[in-house]
Amino acid sequence: MRLMREYAANGYAFDLEENEDRIRRAAAPVRDATGAIKAAISVSGAAHYMSDARMRALVEDVRQTADQIGRAWVGKRVPKEKETPARPDNRRLVCMPR
Repeated sequence: MRLMREYAANGYAFDLEENEDRIRRAAAPVRDATGAIKAAISVSGAAHYMSDARMRALVEDVRQTADQIGRAWVGKRVPKEKETPARPDNRRLVCMPR
């Protein structure tokens, strides 16, 4: 339960091989303009490629992408208090429609 509360507070979740052996995931919720969770996205990989350091690096990209999907989905901004802060290098991800 401690991890679940931590994931909820931080706006992301990790799957550290609990779901599938040798597969790890970093995930984040996609929120609508009210901040309600409407979907989620994740990045998965073989555990030997997804070290703890790699998971921490990926989670910010996953969170920012989830925020962008939420904004594009409803055509409105994610509420500021729910938005993922900019990365230290000020790089933002851009989601391009297919």
